[in-house]
Parts: sequence; structure tokens; C-alpha cells
Amino acid sequence: MQFYKTEKEFRQKENIEPECVVLTPWEDFGPAIERVLNHRQIVYDFNKLVESLAASYRKNATTPEDPDYDYETQAMEWIDYNTMRSLPYFPEKFRPIVVSISEEELTEFLEQLYSDYDKSKIEQLMQNETFVEQLTVIRQFSYDEFDGAVRKLLEDWLNG
Repeated sequence: MQFYKTEKEFRQKENIEPECVVLTPWEDFGPAIERVLNHRQIVYDFNKLVESLAASYRKNATTPEDPDYDYETQAMEWIDYNTMRSLPYFPEKFRPIVVSISEEELTEFLEQLYSDYDKSKIEQLMQNETFVEQLTVIRQFSYDEFDGAVRKLLEDWLNG
């Protein structure tokens, strides 16, 4: 997804519903936006959230950088504690979705499934907004749960 300099520009260009929850500060969380579902739910990549917030911590550090200080761990802990725990308090229809399986990992995984499923049918499903929404929910799962859940979703959609 294209990165916008401001939240206002993002909302206007992507035609985001006013109730849609955008994680702030924009400068830290905007770069982690992967897509918008139905103009009302923003999908964030967890790893990109951590990367962006850690970069912000590094940039804004007021003391000389301690070589032993782990900005990524600090960012991950902050996101886990402050961001992830707050999500259930937002209306579900407009709640941000944070995925742990990146788009790159998803693409790689789907390519491995082409031998089990028809590639053209999978590609066609990826154009269906409802299928993509369901797949996005699964991308929040752990890696252990992801494989089985995607295979079940594909079987459900392709067989019926």
C-alpha cells in the first residue's frame, strides 16, 4: 500500500469511514499499514509496527545509544501491552487488525499450495473481498495454527 504523509491524506485518498480506528502516532504506525478492508478496517503488519516504532525510538533517543539496548524488544513490548490490549475496546466493525503473517509470507505459503489447489482458483479467490477478509482474520493466528486454518478456508471456498 502507498504510504501517505498524514492520516488526513490517508483517510481522504483511501475513502476511509470516519469511525475507522487509525493507530497513532501516524508517523510510527502509518508505515505498517498493509491494506484497508471495506473502507473501515485497517490491517497492520505486526513486524512492520515493531520495526517502525523501534526506528522512532532510535531516532528520538535523548541519550547516546547504548549498544546493549534492544529497541526492537522495547517496541514489541510496547505494542503488545499498549496497542494489542486496547484493540478489543474499539467497535469490532472499525477495529484495526494486526496480522502476524506478513503479505510476503502469505504469498510464499499460497505458492506452496499451488500443487494441492488450482492456482487460478486461488488467484480468483484473492480478488474476492469476503475471502480476503476471512484470510486476514486467519493471518492473526500463530504460525502453528495458520497452515491448517488456510487449508480449511480454501477447501470451504473451493468445494462449496
